[in-house]
Amino acid sequence: MGATATSSAAPVLGAGDAVSEAKVRASEIVKTYPGKEGPVMALKGVSVEIAQGEMAVLLGPSGCGKTTLLRSIAGLERPDGGRIAISDRTVYSSADKVHLPPERRAVSMVFQSYALWPHMTVAQNIGYPLVCRKVPKAAIAERVKQIMEAVHLGAYGERYPSQLSGGQQQRVALARAIIADADVILFDEPLSNVDARVREEIRKQIITLQAEFNFAGIYVTHDQTEAGAIATKLIVMDHGEIAQVGRPQELYDNPVSRYVASFMGTTTEVPGTAAHVDGQVVLETPLGPVVGKSTGVIAEGGPAVAAFRPEWAHVTQEHPGADHNVWPCIVKLKSFMGAHMEVVVELRTVAGEPVEATVTAPRGSGLREGQDYYLHVPAADMCILPEGAR
Repeated sequence: MGATATSSAAPVLGAGDAVSEAKVRASEIVKTYPGKEGPVMALKGVSVEIAQGEMAVLLGPSGCGKTTLLRSIAGLERPDGGRIAISDRTVYSSADKVHLPPERRAVSMVFQSYALWPHMTVAQNIGYPLVCRKVPKAAIAERVKQIMEAVHLGAYGERYPSQLSGGQQQRVALARAIIADADVILFDEPLSNVDARVREEIRKQIITLQAEFNFAGIYVTHDQTEAGAIATKLIVMDHGEIAQVGRPQELYDNPVSRYVASFMGTTTEVPGTAAHVDGQVVLETPLGPVVGKSTGVIAEGGPAVAAFRPEWAHVTQEHPGADHNVWPCIVKLKSFMGAHMEVVVELRTVAGEPVEATVTAPRGSGLREGQDYYLHVPAADMCILPEGAR
């Protein structure tokens, strides 16, 4: 697969390796590609750790480095620097000149394109990793049957990939990864080729299978909803670096930058200057003073941005009585979103300029387009973020 092996067939341990609970440990990974205007750094010293039973999701837009990191861990890319250990075996080390090929890394991979053998039946595709290990046929048949039931393919063993839907083919790929009993399973945007309903079903299956087989998972996606549903550890990447790591709700509620905030979902932003930074932050803005919590590094007197999610704001007919973050507004547009209404309201700056904000409201809230209301965002929910590139 384009990889080269070291001369020794045994696992290679570097002097700095120590036994750890981490199933995957990537340290200071650097990867550079040639570009028209000079080298392009795809990974800029990235370090991550993934424990057994943990699902780490690499989230970010195209070009952020998430797929390069995944492929480096798999052995499909050779980094330019750093160290990668899987189950406390060094599989890559620039210092020790170690680069084990994919088949010696104890990993399985689920690809976006399914990567099934077209001439093999479903049962043969799933059992192929065990055939390669020369497991007895009876044991393979029993294990294949068990895994096929787990992914709801019990009646499809004799079919060929061309006779399956996209969702069914992806289940076959998932079953093949599970049956290999690998320490780590890597997922390269596996659900991008299936429709929304099937995507939700397979997401649930992945979560269930991980709970049952307790593998360490690394999952690449650019879909924030998918990431939030699957991740126990969310790693947001930006231009070859890690922007923030944590549980999905932590990153959603407490982003450290405008980039993370915007990538995790819809926000309304109001720029300003940090007038006071002590516990709560007071930001002087075109809407007047805004009070909120600092989730990034804010310098007093420096530029900053107040940001809030649609569901953190409240639209009321009467003044809510709060001392901070209350503005008169007009409802401009309502959109039915199923479980709730999405509402666009217009505020006015101190100078009279219009500012739009997106909020949510319960169905049947009675909000009417063109009428006057009050918008309130509690200070505990208002994020004050450093000014800078998104």
